Amino acid sequence: MIHVNPKEDTAETIEWEPKDHEIRVVPMTDETVQLFTQMQLEATEKSPYIFISPKRLSRIMQRKKIGKWNSRSEIINNMREDFQSIRCLPGLARFTLNDLRRSAITNWAQRLQIQVVQKLAGHSDMKTTQQYYLAVRQEDIVAANTVVRSFFSQNEEN
Repeated sequence: MIHVNPKEDTAETIEWEPKDHEIRVVPMTDETVQLFTQMQLEATEKSPYIFISPKRLSRIMQRKKIGKWNSRSEIINNMREDFQSIRCLPGLARFTLNDLRRSAITNWAQRLQIQVVQKLAGHSDMKTTQQYYLAVRQEDIVAANTVVRSFFSQNEEN
């Protein structure tokens, strides 16, 4: 499980709070655990982060000292740069970070109740989950058609 919770501003860490201000727990696959473990092993000793390089963290801390650090935008920009380099690999279709989030939430919605999906997504309002993150796929339409047919065939038998 990934525990999404705020970070305090210390000499080693950068203050950070989830967008929705809510602490939550999100499930991880075994592959993700292995990837994060490997990233932690490759990180500098006692590094509090696996997604921020020591060089980048040093630059952030210097900017923070002189009052020129904007935690919200600069952390997001750091992630976008890293993501862009991955996204440009040959053979990958064009997609955004939010496309990955939307896919995950849509996949959860295929097997979990909507209130569980809302909690995992960190949305305080279920309407946000429904309006922006739940996509109706072609296979959903086919499944709905099958349900409708079975409903009518059961009614005809009775």
